[in-house]
Amino acid sequence: MKLFYRSVFYKRKEFEYTRVPDNWFYRYTLHKGSIAKVALKDNKVVGSLGVINRVCKLDGEKVRVGCFVDNCVLPTHTESYEEILGALLQEIESDLKKCKVAALYGWDYLKHLNEHRKFFEEMGFGWIGGVNWYPGGSTPSGEHPYEWEIKLSPYWRIGFRLLGYMHRIREFTIGGLPPHIMIKRFNVNDAGEVKKVIKVIESCYATTEFAPCYNYSEFRHAIKSNGIQGFIAERGSEIIGVLTYMAVPWGGWMLGKPSYDSKWQVAFTFTPDEFAVIPEYQKNGVPENMILKMMKLRDPHKETYGSEFRFIVDIFDRRIGWRRDSLLRVGCDEPTYDHGVILAKSLRKDITLDGSKPWYLPARFIVAPGALQLEGN
Repeated sequence: MKLFYRSVFYKRKEFEYTRVPDNWFYRYTLHKGSIAKVALKDNKVVGSLGVINRVCKLDGEKVRVGCFVDNCVLPTHTESYEEILGALLQEIESDLKKCKVAALYGWDYLKHLNEHRKFFEEMGFGWIGGVNWYPGGSTPSGEHPYEWEIKLSPYWRIGFRLLGYMHRIREFTIGGLPPHIMIKRFNVNDAGEVKKVIKVIESCYATTEFAPCYNYSEFRHAIKSNGIQGFIAERGSEIIGVLTYMAVPWGGWMLGKPSYDSKWQVAFTFTPDEFAVIPEYQKNGVPENMILKMMKLRDPHKETYGSEFRFIVDIFDRRIGWRRDSLLRVGCDEPTYDHGVILAKSLRKDITLDGSKPWYLPARFIVAPGALQLEGN
């Protein structure tokens, strides 16, 4: 993880000395058939590449694909970026073909593609852009799930307070749920409920590339092993929407401090993983109210903060318009920096990739999850 931070954020001072939290999940141990490789020079790690498998639909066929993660090269070896990453990719592609994996794909920064476009073309990758981050929320003021060792200046405290007021104003303008709709906790131990949720996810994203395709045991295992929780929206006995999320750790934020010192912070953000609403309810307030429900989760150990909003970050193909618009309406931003791409390569001659469709990649295959149990009605 130190390699990841140094390779991605080395030009941004607040991340240059990031400390990795002890409670990072080692995600490779959570997935069967995962692969993790490192590149060594003079017995030191200079690059890494991992793959986590998932099942999805390509060209209407249910297949296994490999999602690459932790694709990192140290900044001190950028002159050898293509040599290091190319060797790692070739090794991993060889392993995946032996395991009958149909395609390899994953997220990377747009800046890396722009700097090495010819390299990725020669490696056989295609890509789609506009896979953006959508951050929003408030109250990094000291409560769990934030672990602070710095004292916020009055300016930051006033700023977060104003941000909280802004969200409450937005909530008022969004309005409530349509009649006969209610949002409640997703019961992952209810087999019937899990199967209904799977149908909503698959129907919502059926026209995407790498479309979700779950069976009951796979989906339940993904939820349990990644510490995922969620909410469902119901109309009577029918589930019309689902929002599952992870608590994702971020380390080293300094919030405007001019220089690094021994005082630092580890923060957990809520990141949606599977967020799906049936088309009839995508534009009438249901998605926004589901997001707000997540942002109002309570820490059971600190009742004082029960009414506060939490910080969230979502990441997905922005061509999924209803999801993008609902996040913007609750006050999330679409930053002009850190844009990403999904790079993909078919490992079978009979499967082609369609760049005209939105591409689907759940967040747990981009960021590392952490288990954090919070309360919510």
